[in-house]
Amino acid sequence: MLALVNGIHDHGGALVIRGEAGIGKSALLAAASAWAREQGVSVFRTTAVESETRLPFAGLRELLLPFLDRLDGLPEVQRHALEMALGLAPREAVPDIFLIGLATLGLVADVAADGPLLFVIEDAQWIDRSSGMVFGFVARRLEVEPVLMWFAVRAGVMSDVDDAGLAEFDLRGLSEEASARLLEAQASSLPADRGPVRGPSHRRKQCNFGVRSWRTRSRYLAISASAVVSGVHQRATCGSRSHAWTAGRSAAVIGRRESTSPG
Repeated sequence: MLALVNGIHDHGGALVIRGEAGIGKSALLAAASAWAREQGVSVFRTTAVESETRLPFAGLRELLLPFLDRLDGLPEVQRHALEMALGLAPREAVPDIFLIGLATLGLVADVAADGPLLFVIEDAQWIDRSSGMVFGFVARRLEVEPVLMWFAVRAGVMSDVDDAGLAEFDLRGLSEEASARLLEAQASSLPADRGPVRGPSHRRKQCNFGVRSWRTRSRYLAISASAVVSGVHQRATCGSRSHAWTAGRSAAVIGRRESTSPG
């Protein structure tokens, strides 16, 4: 992901980050976005919500909200199509996805003329279908623009970006051996073996101990997506519920970031 950011002035592109809930997609995107900002890239982030999956163009409006003052620079037919889709003009006909896609691409390119852009769409599996089609249209045409578009998608849930033909990164947990090495390097104060789990009360103590111990650490390491996939994902059964905490779940060695939580 850092390579994409570093090469943004030469070409843009899109990437789908796919992984199970809690695996570290948000941590990965946050770390990579922070690196992008340090390189002078403007980052725009939005999160799709399940309750709006049936609201046409809800996701598109959320993403384009910062740029609505630039609509006048679009060709009239494209601007009118986009305005109807975003509820800025009376809807006189069925929205033309092609025109809306062209308008969105033109708007993004206009903004990118002022500097490189990174769009981050979290929980992209909940994007409404109309917005998903437009996002896919735009994402496939960013090669010549200094623009990146990253989608975080939950594994096992169908989404409209699945059919867009975009590059994907499958985010998975580390093996036990790799997890142990990472904990030794970054959280050596945590014991490697806390002994057998004897009962619900003991399990709760173990889980709480792990979380408290991690909070004594002030930093976590962002790990390279090209070298080590995702981060340490340790599950502890506490009582009748399964809890998980993640340490260093980002992807690309971009240094250390302040943290006071398990991730």
